[in-house]
Amino acid sequence: MLYFSGMKLNQLTAALTLCVCALATTASVASAQGDHKGTIKTNFFGWFAGQYQLGYEHVLNEHMTVQLMAGILDGGTSQSMLDSLTLAAYAFEQNKSGVIIIPEFRYYPSPSSTNMEGLYFAGFGRLRASTWDLDDTGAIGVGDVSREEKRTVFSAGALLGYSYYLGNGFNAEIFAGPQFKAVSSSREYANYPTESEGNAAFASKFADFSIAGLENEGIGLRFGLNIGFGL
Repeated sequence: MLYFSGMKLNQLTAALTLCVCALATTASVASAQGDHKGTIKTNFFGWFAGQYQLGYEHVLNEHMTVQLMAGILDGGTSQSMLDSLTLAAYAFEQNKSGVIIIPEFRYYPSPSSTNMEGLYFAGFGRLRASTWDLDDTGAIGVGDVSREEKRTVFSAGALLGYSYYLGNGFNAEIFAGPQFKAVSSSREYANYPTESEGNAAFASKFADFSIAGLENEGIGLRFGLNIGFGL
């Protein structure tokens, strides 16, 4: 089981930055030698969801490319509620961290230029390893149910997208498609010896709360908007 809870956010950022710089350098050298071009890009929608990605698409030939997107997860939420009958305060704060890696193969049926502009089909794999730290800030009633949840999502799917060359080296692309997800997870409670006891206490205390951001098994939709710069 693969988790990244021991890695600090700044270490992940440094590693990803070095990876992208290495890809950019390699692509620049290849371009200078007259080989196919590539594009460095970021998923624009992800920045609003605490999912900061950078990637590189490399042109293999007139119709095919390969791409690797990688990024870090970071963000937090909080919820609170006051019971009008008992005046009991219920609240928690939740923070996420982790990494996401997405390899992808693309086929452009009719690219309009060497910029790989136009409609494309893609197949992809996806790894999203995250840690969710939940702090029970209203620890009353059934007790403090603070916990740490580690969750790894493996998925694969297909995409239909369109890439448009904006000019001056920039391009934009939008894509969407189904993905099939498998999830493994574990929880550790600060004040309960077993996960089952903690889950029961948590469900009793926060029955009226929804925990946002957790991915579940099954079929889902992947979509996004990438902004890139050609090398």
